[in-house]
Amino acid sequence: MRLGLACLAAALAVIVGAWAWLGEPVVMPHSPLAPGEKLYCVSYAPFRGWQNPFDPAYRVPRRKSKRTCVSSPS
Repeated sequence: MRLGLACLAAALAVIVGAWAWLGEPVVMPHSPLAPGEKLYCVSYAPFRGWQNPFDPAYRVPRRKSKRTCVSSPS
């Protein structure tokens, strides 16, 4: 009985310690945007089929880009 309770207490201590370690705050780098500046175009749609976000030759068709991006003020 005591061995079972000791194992349970040890397991709970490990679990609580792991969650405490995972919950530690992380210092984030500063944003490259100026205060109040907006990020005008970010693709939030998943790529489909042959599309690849790492392919520099892939270009988004104009009809798609108008729906997913806000044009920057000129």
